[in-house]
Amino acid sequence: MLHLNALLPEFRRTCLLLDVSLDKGRNLLYVADDVDIHVFASASTANGNVAPARDLSVSFAVSAIFIDGTNDRLYVVDQGADAVAIFDSASTLNGPITANRVLQGAATHLATPGGVQVDGLGRLVVSNASPPSITVYTNAAGVSGNQAPVAEIVGASTGMVVSDQIVIDPTGTGTLYDADPGAARVAVFSGFNTANGNIAPNRAIVGVATTLSVGGQPVGVAFDNTR
Repeated sequence: MLHLNALLPEFRRTCLLLDVSLDKGRNLLYVADDVDIHVFASASTANGNVAPARDLSVSFAVSAIFIDGTNDRLYVVDQGADAVAIFDSASTLNGPITANRVLQGAATHLATPGGVQVDGLGRLVVSNASPPSITVYTNAAGVSGNQAPVAEIVGASTGMVVSDQIVIDPTGTGTLYDADPGAARVAVFSGFNTANGNIAPNRAIVGVATTLSVGGQPVGVAFDNTR
């Protein structure tokens, strides 16, 4: 039987609309679509058959994106190359784009990355599918090359099967939410600012009543911290 870890990259490639990220300050919606990233203006009111304001294209299949609107920086995950490409001055980019920096190499422990965020400490956080882990890198603004993580959530106690898209609530001590299609759950790691090692999530949304299932492959998660 083929394990879900092996299926996920192919599943990602066949689902063209892969991820979205909102630059709230500039009211821009970034939408990852295979090798293109479409940028829609007036995101809070956009509706119907509207054309993107800009189209960004990269030389690889995109699996996840994150726009750091405060610093106008775009992070793009290249799952096939176990890499994260970083683009500065994101709001000025258009057409074919080239990364200012790339996080890649054996020391990074990137392994089929599927999600990317910047946490409240300014660290770059990446979820990895195979083997499943969450890797954390200091100074997201300057991360580059074969840089080792400063923290890594990995091991049997995590309960991860396929760590996919993530979202972080940066308030307080930080909380990370991880969508895991292999475990059919959303795992919640509280105190994320200091989380490290083979640790169990503080809680998880999982079970028959949730209607989350391995067959349904829950790969995305979002968090509304205004409620």
